[in-house]
Amino acid sequence: MRNMKSLFACLALAATAIDATRASVEDSISDTAVRIVELPDKLNTVIGTLDNDNSEKHYSFTATRGQKVIVSEIHPIGGRSKFKIDYQINGKWRPVPTFSPLITSALEPGQAIQIKVSKNTPTPLTANDTYHIEFGSAPFIHNYDVSGDAQQFSIRFPTTKLSRKTSWQATVLDSTGHPVEGVAVKLALNLDSLATDRMIISEKMSSSYGAVNGEVNLAGCTGREVTEPFVGVYDFRTRWQVAYNTGFWYMSPGSHVDGGIGSKNGENVPLTHICSQRVVR
Repeated sequence: MRNMKSLFACLALAATAIDATRASVEDSISDTAVRIVELPDKLNTVIGTLDNDNSEKHYSFTATRGQKVIVSEIHPIGGRSKFKIDYQINGKWRPVPTFSPLITSALEPGQAIQIKVSKNTPTPLTANDTYHIEFGSAPFIHNYDVSGDAQQFSIRFPTTKLSRKTSWQATVLDSTGHPVEGVAVKLALNLDSLATDRMIISEKMSSSYGAVNGEVNLAGCTGREVTEPFVGVYDFRTRWQVAYNTGFWYMSPGSHVDGGIGSKNGENVPLTHICSQRVVR
């Protein structure tokens, strides 16, 4: 009987040890488990900080329709990012390019891509060190229009014509033709290609329908070029003479400059800024 009691006591001690070991393992798993933030079907702007120099943040996006995906860190102006961004699609982590966005090829419908953010520099992070990442459906500009208030001069100037006001609109779609919400679409107007201070930026956010539109009021100018008298398009009789400058415009969806119309450093769309006009009798 005494031997039986000893046996039960040993079994109880063993069970207690097993439970303690199991609890320790579970606690360890819980402590090291990665929390992944699932992002919605749009172009997401992810802004955040790390808890400390050794921590990571994880985000995931699902390409519901098999669309292309963009991952792009918006770097601070005049500064270097203190963060490192890696991504994985099929289980292998790869670095996101530092100074250009990552645009994936078309994924499988329902396929997910995950990113992780970690510290990149030996300098300790501060409370003000914030990462700013675009992550989601890669945006492309469609059905765009940029028009001004000088259409009566269309015969003389086949380019975009502006005088005191311009309006613009566009639709933002993903690579499958689905509208993309949350895209900061930028229209850049260079009203004088010889004056670097004449650049005007108009930026609007795309709706759930992918729609974006804006209007820009323009200041007066002094035209370097002057036309010979020409006939306008309204009555085909009135003769006009105008002074003007030439420039260009481009439109970009977020940081995906290749998804826009023209680009800051590439091919742009020419425009004419009408500075003054008079009727010639």
